[in-house]
Amino acid sequence: MEKTLYLMRHAKSSWKKALPDHERPLNRRGKKAAKQIGLELVHRGIVPDLILASDAKRARSTAKRLLRAFAQEARPPLQLDPAIYEADAREILQEIAQTDETVRNLMVIGHNPGISELTVMLTGDESLDWLPTGAVIGMKIEGKRWKDMGPGDGKLFLRLFPGELE
Repeated sequence: MEKTLYLMRHAKSSWKKALPDHERPLNRRGKKAAKQIGLELVHRGIVPDLILASDAKRARSTAKRLLRAFAQEARPPLQLDPAIYEADAREILQEIAQTDETVRNLMVIGHNPGISELTVMLTGDESLDWLPTGAVIGMKIEGKRWKDMGPGDGKLFLRLFPGELE
């Protein structure tokens, strides 16, 4: 059974106020980019079955802006996962491994360096070692259960960067 995994780095966040890292909001550019990425995903017919996101404010806000782009009846559920915040590639992979097998199209919204490390681990594409904020990477996973997925199992088919949409 083919699965599709989308890895996204949260949109651009603000550094204006002295807030704990976990509480940093999106800045104006990040809000606009998250909306544009959501609209582009819809335009391309990409609607995940589930969005798994870090519970950090900037990742939650990115996810919520994406969700607004989807039609009400096609809006995927959002699951906030505190373990994704500050997680490395292997830790994010452990969270993905807990995904129900009925989910065929999964989107994970996280942070660097973990989300970029996981992208490289799964695809082998070293050019993706530092994803820009708001970037979405799509890959096909052939014949694997979420819990069995590992290095080299992702076949890259989508590279979507906010800067390309402006």
